[in-house]
Amino acid sequence: MKRILAFAVTTLWFSFGWGQDNEGLFAVEYEMNGKQINSFAYSVENCTQTLAHSTWQNWVENKGGSSSILKKYEANNLQFKNSDDRYKVILSIVEDSPTKLTLINTLIDQNGMYFSESNPDFNEIYEKLRDLAFNTKKACLRNNLKVANESMISLSRQNVSLQTKKGTEIKSYLKSNNALLKLENRRTVLGEKLDLLENQLERASDDKKIDALMKKKNKTLSTFKSVEGNINTLTSKVTIAEENSKVLDDQIDHVTSQLQAQRNMIDQLKLKFNKIQR
Repeated sequence: MKRILAFAVTTLWFSFGWGQDNEGLFAVEYEMNGKQINSFAYSVENCTQTLAHSTWQNWVENKGGSSSILKKYEANNLQFKNSDDRYKVILSIVEDSPTKLTLINTLIDQNGMYFSESNPDFNEIYEKLRDLAFNTKKACLRNNLKVANESMISLSRQNVSLQTKKGTEIKSYLKSNNALLKLENRRTVLGEKLDLLENQLERASDDKKIDALMKKKNKTLSTFKSVEGNINTLTSKVTIAEENSKVLDDQIDHVTSQLQAQRNMIDQLKLKFNKIQR
């Protein structure tokens, strides 16, 4: 099916919504320098103009063509295997949408005739344009796969880092929690000892015995307070470790979700790559 386009020589504008992700070359009709031109175009998704142009430039060079820095979207002296003519080609890149580019090749032979179905070299040149469309789509998807794989590697490293931090946090938590349990047990023993000393003091009447009991009580009370201070410190550490662990769990869940989404994206890109049509 032929697509009807409209654009000026220096300013390109389109208004269309056609072309599937895996669609190959399709016919277009447009105006250039006041002439109605029939040619062929192809579309690529999520591809930079730089990459699309680079693939086109390689195609031009393989056909013996050459372009200049000032006119990098034009090339001269393209020659096809079974043709005696030399062609000029003009590449027009149109942003059909924020994620989609449409590329049109306008070919002109050495007699100034625009390439069309009536051209004697039509079959060969058409196949070469199909090759260009196919290779450009492959290059774009291959690049997208490369970027997606790099992102996957980055996410995997991030996940390993978070898991390592989680392991360290768990180790710290268990160490603090075990120490806390021991101190709480020691505090219980010291509390019972203080209760016993208090009872003994209540029953004691001898001054020397009272002095001895008071010294034991004060020493035990000092130890009790020290243990209680350590318990408070460790309780804070355990609480912080629990909070940090929860934060890490949330981060790990988020990265795990991203990893799954990235795997799905890579699978979709591979599927698209295998479905590219010439």
